[in-house]
Amino acid sequence: MTLTTTQIVPTPGRRARASATHKIIVLVVALIGSLVGGGAIAPAQASAVSQPFTAAGTVSNANASIEPGNVEAANAAFVLNPVTESSGSTYKYYGADGSLKIYATPNTNYYLQDVEGNYHRSDYAHVVVQGLPVRVNGDRYTEKTGVEHFVANSVFNPPPPPSTATGGSRVPTCGSDTNPFHNRVGNFALVASITSLTAHYPCTTTPKYPGGIVLGNFQTSLAPLVAQGVNAYGGSNLEVYHTPATKFIFGDKTSDYNHVVKRGQQVFVTGTYTHEFGSWLFYAKIIWTPGPPPAPTATTYYTDRTDIRAAATTDGAWQGTSTTADGHFPNGQFQSNLVWSQNGTDWTVSGTWVIFDGNGNALRGNLTGYTSGTFLDMTFEITSGEGTQINAQGGGDLSGTVNPSPPGIAPSAFEGKAVLQEIFPAQANG
Repeated sequence: MTLTTTQIVPTPGRRARASATHKIIVLVVALIGSLVGGGAIAPAQASAVSQPFTAAGTVSNANASIEPGNVEAANAAFVLNPVTESSGSTYKYYGADGSLKIYATPNTNYYLQDVEGNYHRSDYAHVVVQGLPVRVNGDRYTEKTGVEHFVANSVFNPPPPPSTATGGSRVPTCGSDTNPFHNRVGNFALVASITSLTAHYPCTTTPKYPGGIVLGNFQTSLAPLVAQGVNAYGGSNLEVYHTPATKFIFGDKTSDYNHVVKRGQQVFVTGTYTHEFGSWLFYAKIIWTPGPPPAPTATTYYTDRTDIRAAATTDGAWQGTSTTADGHFPNGQFQSNLVWSQNGTDWTVSGTWVIFDGNGNALRGNLTGYTSGTFLDMTFEITSGEGTQINAQGGGDLSGTVNPSPPGIAPSAFEGKAVLQEIFPAQANG
């Protein structure tokens, strides 16, 4: 099957309390299609050896010449000058004027940043623009003759801030953490292909860790910090770890690793990321793969970012507002039935929720969460929708605070910012 149409609305990562043991919680998402991703096309000479590289600079020539036979299937070439950053010994191969020539192929991925800072899949013409800065991740091929060719796997416009990874590395550097995004936590949701069934052991260069997978050929936008994580893994792939809390879904049924995780399978993966120990670490909450035919032929993704404020009214009942400037519920109402359970000096919470606007439109589902002091983290599962939200699936989470309460007394009010990722699978014709 092929992904025929996909509308994507970006979701920025949220900032919350970081911890190496940050709880993994389940979201429900949907996806279609199956797609096998490819890598960069090597030079014509089969004897060429490759090394990853990273370079950033200004495009001085977006239509450079392509010498016959240098790079098999090269369909474009461009020149960076000046080069403002490069990895390893790349500087040794600059031209006499300090320039660096890079080839593109049909497998090169292009990412263009929008006004919200998210990177969307784009094309050569919109990303490689003369006079504009870009960041390139790819492979440097060395021929037996000693000739070097630089081939782009991914090109970002404008360049994301450099990560703490060694430039062009396939594994983020671990150790001393001086990155300004230290202990930054957020959420990610990606449609991508599984390119490997194992990853590196976290924070090491040791391969074949069965607790992780490698994703490539991204079909969704990349939030700015997620893009940094992708760059840390070389710009074309992302290693994602699954845990005992990760939920695997096949079609519309809960499944297991063996039925969902297949090399080459396109999946929708959502979870959390954190910057710890000098490395970007991504953990899957849920990995979803489509069920048997008939399958959806198109999927629409939408994001509601909303401020929720609620207070307890009667036994277990909560009432409040859900307001947003860019979502489906600009002046919505929030209702929930919650059960709070004491956990030491903190609390866990679970229950049901609904957001509605009074015009027949609503989202509803289940939620779980926990407090740490006055900090509140909630995860929402979207189980159904009404009106414009009919057939909605998905989920999201809220980061906020609870009102302080006496010891042993459950919170009586909370507020926070929620990000709800809504998935609308289109039904197959016939």
